Amino acid sequence: MAQEYFKPVEGGLLVDVSCGSGLFTRKFAKSGTYSGVIALDFSENMLRQSYDFIKQDDTILTSNLALVRADVSRLPFSSGSVDAVHAGAALHCWPSASNAVSVVSP
Repeated sequence: MAQEYFKPVEGGLLVDVSCGSGLFTRKFAKSGTYSGVIALDFSENMLRQSYDFIKQDDTILTSNLALVRADVSRLPFSSGSVDAVHAGAALHCWPSASNAVSVVSP
């Protein structure tokens, strides 16, 4: 469903916010649909787990994949530089969901 929703931004840069273990990150990267996929999480442990899963899967193109540790309410991207933001199931982990949503919403 997410892939279908992001059809208008095919070829663009996608950020998987609060990526956790990177399940969706890996699916987005494997699709080859985006110029870049960024796995973003505040937890260093989650990013490490995501990295380990990525390394175990030799079908993932890592040339267009980056892992970034950042706070969702202060994303390290300039305005307009990201084409799509995916936030799977982590809104409940964000200290202030309203602040985070205001950062990613136009």
